[in-house]
Amino acid sequence: MKWLLFMVGLILIVGYVRNNPVALPDSLSFNSPSPVPKTQGTEITHKDVSYTVYAQSVDPTQLSLIPNFTERKTTQRIMSENNCKFGTNAGFYTPQQQPLGFFSTDGNAHAKSPTVRSGLLNGYVVKTNTALLITNQLPTQSTMQFGFQSGPLFTPEQKLTITNDEPDRRVLLGKTSDNEIFFIAIVAADNVHSGPLLADLPQIFQAFSELGTQQFIQLINLDGGSASAFYGEQAKLQELVSVGSFLCEVE
Repeated sequence: MKWLLFMVGLILIVGYVRNNPVALPDSLSFNSPSPVPKTQGTEITHKDVSYTVYAQSVDPTQLSLIPNFTERKTTQRIMSENNCKFGTNAGFYTPQQQPLGFFSTDGNAHAKSPTVRSGLLNGYVVKTNTALLITNQLPTQSTMQFGFQSGPLFTPEQKLTITNDEPDRRVLLGKTSDNEIFFIAIVAADNVHSGPLLADLPQIFQAFSELGTQQFIQLINLDGGSASAFYGEQAKLQELVSVGSFLCEVE
C-alpha cells in the first residue's frame, strides 16, 4: 500500500511540474555559453574560428544618445521608454560610472567629460544638424546635437596592434561608401557573449566586404563585452552588466 501511495504521489508531482514550469531568474542564463540566435547574420571564418556578423541599417536623422551611467537601466527598458526601433550601446565608461572621454547629449542632459588622449580612443561619433559623423576630429560644439568619444577608429584595410587583447563580443558603428549608417555586432558562432580579438576586426571586415555585402569605409569600435547590447532585425543581444549609454533609432 505504501508503495502504491508513493507512485500515485510521484505521478501527481510530475504532472504538476509539467503544467507549472518553474521560471528561472534571467541571471542564471548567463552561467553557461549562450548559443547565437537562429537568424540571418553573416558567417565569417577567421583564423579557423567562426563568427557571426549582424549589421543593421539605421536612419541617422532619427538617432538619439541616451546616458545611462547613473540610471543603470536595462536596455530593454531604455528601448521601451524611448520608443526605439533599433539600438545599441555607445561608448566606454569608467568604474566611477562616468563616460570615458568626451560625452555630450542634447540639452546637456549629462556633463561633458574632457577629451581623453589615447591611441585607442581616437575617434568621435557626432550628430550635427545635417549629418552623423564618424571622425577623428571633434567639430564645433555649436553645431552638435550629441557626441561621444570611442575607438579605435579604423578602416577595414588597416592593421591593429593591441596589448592585452582578448576575445570578446564586439559592437561597432559603421559608414558605407553610400553614406549609410549601420549598427554592427560581431559574436562567436557558438556563443553570443564571446567574439574576436580587437586586433582582428579589420581583417574580419575585409572578409565581410568580400562577400559582396556592405562596403564600409569607416568603422569605430564601441564598448563591447559584458557592457554591450544590440537590437536589430537579425538579432537581439542583451547586456550582462549595465551599458553606460545607448544609441537609439526612434521609431
